[in-house]
Amino acid sequence: MNHQFGFSGNSDDEPSALLGHMFIDNDSVKSLVDFADVITYESENTDIEIVKEISKIIPVYPSEKSLFTTQHRGREKALFEQLDIPCAPYQMVNSEQDLIDAVGVIGLPAILKTATEGYDGKGQFLMRDESQISEAWASMNGVESILEGFVNFKRELSLIAVRDKTTITSIIH
Repeated sequence: MNHQFGFSGNSDDEPSALLGHMFIDNDSVKSLVDFADVITYESENTDIEIVKEISKIIPVYPSEKSLFTTQHRGREKALFEQLDIPCAPYQMVNSEQDLIDAVGVIGLPAILKTATEGYDGKGQFLMRDESQISEAWASMNGVESILEGFVNFKRELSLIAVRDKTTITSIIH
């Protein structure tokens, strides 16, 4: 297939260095754009302004619009509702009083999460009792949050969808 891969990172010791060229200088994004035919990124915490600038020069997937949606749990949930994709009940929370009100609507147990920048359990607080409301809100450090109804899973699967411009191939991970 003769593909070559390049990665923007902080050092040649990063795991991706085993797969391709590392761009670690001060102009790593520019150097990577000059190297690549297409750009993708691994995390929804990627700087949207960088994606916006790169996409003016070279195709970037997922798109800036997709990144904008996935960077905010409330926007993700709203999209799921629009597409009739079931998800846990939720309420956006911007204050301790909002949290009190949201608990009244959703009930407990529930999980309070930061609306942005949380991942892999970071920025989350499992609430089991109303006595935890103040502690839960304090753990969010005053940032916009989302209270999600607790779902007792038997198991959890992540789905990674890979596509080109015409075909979607799904892989369970």
